[in-house]
Amino acid sequence: MENTSDYDPNWQEGDPYIQFPNLHYRSIQGVTGYNFNPHFSTNALISGTEQQLKSAGTFLPTLLYRYYIVDNREELTGTASSQKSNNLEIIANAGYYYTYVFNEQFYASAGAALGYGLLSSKVITRTVDERFEVRQNNGVFKWDARGAIGYNGERFFQDSTSLQKTGDLNNRILLSPMPTGGTCRSMWGTDYLLPKNCEIP
Repeated sequence: MENTSDYDPNWQEGDPYIQFPNLHYRSIQGVTGYNFNPHFSTNALISGTEQQLKSAGTFLPTLLYRYYIVDNREELTGTASSQKSNNLEIIANAGYYYTYVFNEQFYASAGAALGYGLLSSKVITRTVDERFEVRQNNGVFKWDARGAIGYNGERFFQDSTSLQKTGDLNNRILLSPMPTGGTCRSMWGTDYLLPKNCEIP
């Protein structure tokens, strides 16, 4: 784990990171948003199920809601302990996204969003002899940025996307992580049905 120093105060950069081979993670989440510009296609950017034929941008507020469980199922022996956390996260985000289209089928897109919300956690610490529970509510600050380039034709589409996410808590709970870091994604696909065009009349 990247925050190994939370578990081992003597840990230094270059030392092995602590590992939890029996750590289980389950999550369910959803996002609801509103697109202020009807000429901007979020489906063209995310899933390739629409074509955006002209350049457009939009202000896009969203509400993220996520429930997740982090459970260290390590066997308890001696003085060893384990933790389980149940977490409910609700974050309101506001961002702007723009897609530049050229030759009607090639595009480049970029955007960024800031968010703030609440993370409510229940952390159970277990030992051989006892277990105790701590509840905590934290303010959550989050920002993310994305950039993409791709091709979206009538029958085929291709997209390469780079995502960067960062989150921060007012207070830290050991098994209540915030997703952070960068990812890259590339996808290819074909549309058996003609996609819906998103164009300015």
